[in-house]
Amino acid sequence: MTVHGQIMESYCVFLMGAFVAMDRFKDDYGILDKDNVKTIEASWQSALQMGGPLGAIIGVCIAGPITSRIGYRWATIGGLMVLNAFIFVFYYGNSLGMMFASQLLEGIPWGIFIANAPAYCSEIVPMRLRAPATQMLQMFWAIGAIIVGAVCYVYEGLDDPAAYRIPIALQWMFPTPLAILLFLAPESPWWLVRKGRLEDAAKAVQRLGSSKVKTNPEESVAMMRRTIELEKNDSEPSLLELWKGTDLYRTLIVCGVYAAQNLTGNLIANQAVYFFRREFVLSS
Repeated sequence: MTVHGQIMESYCVFLMGAFVAMDRFKDDYGILDKDNVKTIEASWQSALQMGGPLGAIIGVCIAGPITSRIGYRWATIGGLMVLNAFIFVFYYGNSLGMMFASQLLEGIPWGIFIANAPAYCSEIVPMRLRAPATQMLQMFWAIGAIIVGAVCYVYEGLDDPAAYRIPIALQWMFPTPLAILLFLAPESPWWLVRKGRLEDAAKAVQRLGSSKVKTNPEESVAMMRRTIELEKNDSEPSLLELWKGTDLYRTLIVCGVYAAQNLTGNLIANQAVYFFRREFVLSS
């Protein structure tokens, strides 16, 4: 499920970067530049690329309260259903302004997925698999980008709005199947224990355990309960603690890991096709 979600999110995020280099998209929404070549204005390129991340910031901020209230499963299922609706805005958008709005709106559920996927994954997998499972999320992000490249390559040659409408419509192949899988999956036992639903937590632990390894759900739930009680005994944390003592090093490590993607040219790579095609047109 987490794999499917990361591929879906990557597909949606990288799609707009491919569109700004697509001939039909530029014909429909571009302007003639000084070289008499149709192109999307730089200001609109920036807006279209940043719409999703801006929405994702909103989504990340609201993911915590929503997930704490209704759980990982229902928060993510709700985000997937909202994403289904927002894809309609993208698909039927007939102006760059509408497409910017659609990216901003789609970014909100993306932010929920960004926040929930690693946390949910880390809470339901066995301890020894936790690090590999969360580390592989980045690999599946790259797979989503490859799928975008392949889809846009196939439909690039169409001299019709379908050249970019079909790749947009293909976004619908992700949310509903993923929502069904999440509906069938167990909730995080840690969240259930925090809510005092100990019997449900034991059932979740039983479902998550291996049929070959005998587990004692009650003992696992007792351990989770004890851990959560110890956390409650600590003083109420604040955001300022992220910048003090040992927590400061942890904050810098996490920020460095996420910043490394962009510092190594990730944002430029999203628009690589545009630059390559632009250079080809000017040199031919």
